[in-house]
Order: sequence, then C-alpha cells, then structure tokens
Amino acid sequence: MKTKLNFSGNDAPSAIAAQTTTERSMNYISNVSSPIADAMEKEMNRGKLLPMQVSLFDKFWAEASQFDYSNICPEIDITKDYGEDEFLLEIGGVPTMPRGDIQAIKAHAKEGKTMLTSIFITALLGSEKDTELDIRGREENLSILYFDTEQHPRNTKRILMRINAMRGVAKDTVIDGLKTYSIRGLNQQHRIYFILDKIKTYQPDVVIIDGIRDLVRSINDEAECNEMIQLLANIAVNENIAILCVLHKNKNRLDDTMRGHLGAELENKASSVWEVSRNGNIVTVDETHARNEPTEKWQFKIGAGGIPCTPSAEEVAGTAKKKKKDKIKLQDLNIEEVKTFLKKVATEPISYSTTLANAIHKEYDRGMPNAVDLALEMIQAKLLLPVGQKYIYYEFADK
Repeated sequence: MKTKLNFSGNDAPSAIAAQTTTERSMNYISNVSSPIADAMEKEMNRGKLLPMQVSLFDKFWAEASQFDYSNICPEIDITKDYGEDEFLLEIGGVPTMPRGDIQAIKAHAKEGKTMLTSIFITALLGSEKDTELDIRGREENLSILYFDTEQHPRNTKRILMRINAMRGVAKDTVIDGLKTYSIRGLNQQHRIYFILDKIKTYQPDVVIIDGIRDLVRSINDEAECNEMIQLLANIAVNENIAILCVLHKNKNRLDDTMRGHLGAELENKASSVWEVSRNGNIVTVDETHARNEPTEKWQFKIGAGGIPCTPSAEEVAGTAKKKKKDKIKLQDLNIEEVKTFLKKVATEPISYSTTLANAIHKEYDRGMPNAVDLALEMIQAKLLLPVGQKYIYYEFADK
C-alpha cells in the first residue's frame, strides 16, 4: 500500500525542503519499509550483493515507490485555466513581483539596497503621501514580514521610521500590515526556523529577507545553497506568497553577479533581479533578470530628510556625464605610460585597494571606485604580481 502524500505536518513540502539530504535519507531509512529495499539490504548483509551492484535508479525507486504521487504535481493540462499571474507591485506601469515566486535585490555595500526595500514596502502598504516615484502596490491590505539579518534592532527601527516618513505619517506610528524583526542575534539555523515559524503564524503576502547570506553557513556550499533556495521557492509556491531576498554583489567591482553559489542559484530561480547602483546622490535601479515583462531602468535620489524622490532630468544627465568621465578601463590608457607609472609606485609590494588605488586616483583624476577597478585590471593583465597579500610591478617580482 502506497503512502499518500499530503501538505501537513512532517510531509509538508516546506518541512521536507527544510531537511538536509542526509536528514531526508535518514527519514527514509527509519520510516519507510520497502520490499525492494528490504531485499536489497538482506542480500547485501549476506554478502551476495555488493553496494556498487545496486544502481542509483534502483535505490531511489525503492524509496519513491512507497509514495502515491497521483494527486501531486499532476500533468499539465493545456485545456485547463490555471489563472493569471498575481502581481503585487507595479513599477512604471509594468506589473512585477508575482505571488508564488522569489525575487532578488543585488548591489555592492552602501549602494542603496535597503533604501529600495523601503520604497517597495511603502508602495505595497499604500502611501498616504505622493513620493513622486512611479511605484504602487496592486492589492489592498497586504501583509508583509520583514526580516533584517544584518543590523542591530535600533538600526532596523530607523528603517521603519523612514517608511513612515515616506508614507506621510508620524515616525513612531505602528505600521499596520508590517511585522519587522531583527534576527542578527540568532544563529544561522535558528534564523531559518524563526522565519518559517513567523510565516506559518502570520500567513503573509510578502516576505522580505534583507540579508539572505546569513541563512547559510557558506555561500559557496553548493548543496546547502541549493537546499536554501529550493526551500524558499517551495514556500513561495505552497503559501502563494512573494519572497524578496537581498544579497550583496561580489566584492570584485568588475563582477556584477551576486555572491557565491548562493547568488548564482538565487539568480537562476528568481522571477526578477533588481540591480542597485549609486553615483553621488543618484541611485539607479535596473532589472537585470526578468521572467515576465521587465521594468524599465529608473532612478531616485535621496531628498530632504533622507526621503527618496524622483531626480530631475538635469540631475540624471549631470550624473551620467560625471559617470562617463569617471569610468575608464585599462584599454583606454597608453600601456607604456601605465608601465612607467607602475614602475614608480609599485617598486615594493603594495596593497592594490588602498595604496595603488590612491595613486591611480591622483595620477588619472578618477573616482576611487574606478581606481580600484583599474588596479584589478592591472592585476588581471599581470602587470602586477602577488607577493603574499600585496602586489609588485612584474619587472621587480624576482628582485
């Protein structure tokens, strides 16, 4: 008799997804008895069947055959109406952030990720004040859970005060529809359990995890990261909610991808990925990955009282010109002049991100971000060679 699957208790997809591969295997061993599996085990114990003779297909089929999947994930019926996407947000007239999916915000440190998150929350809740930004929620009375994994509670409180200022109400007003938690004080595993508990308790429409990196031990552990993203994707589908994850980009400014295998897997599974970049007081938001119609690139600036607002066309144009001036690449420079410059500043091992970047900043009259990028390009071109944690001009490397 096959075991029928259901969506409650330990059989719930979210509960299964929360287990590690090892834990799921232990559950199968301890709770599922299969004639095929039992026969295999007896033969192996008697020494008549070596483990390598049992194919992976046989092993997994022995486990899978115990369950009745007839009512789970049925075949797609082309004649059936599965309904339309339920988008919760609209940016520039384009619907986005559908229920049942995960989304992501990515940026380098201090570029405006949390500010964009505040803008999204304000729009989803419905603002009593015109913020000048062409963003609005598409449903009324939405319920939002916001988890801050990085900051102290007093800093998280400031985010709520800014949201209230954007909504046009007193800064200490309790925000209906929004429950916010600073979970930096919990360890990695309990952060996950805490989030799951609040989702089950409050049944939100939107979950925001500001700092998904803190839900895993290692951003480069492939199995762990795959399970975490799959868990969030399962929750989004099963609870019919949108889950917005915030993650830093790689520290190398030549690399615009999100950090580690966690970022790669999040980028693969997300229905939308918004990239945030800041130049002076102008923040640009660009949807770099979109499963549905992408939203247009847009900008906001930090106005009076730290409130985001729409910059003027002149401000955006001025920033674009400045950015064009600041951003140069190694290929734009005379290579012989670069070598002469490096012979002067890198006769001894130096730090590329401080000493060398400062020298480039002064020599070429460029901003520090561009100076760091140029230093990295010089390293990649092997004009500079590593000496421990520092770098030296290649001609002096063996001296």
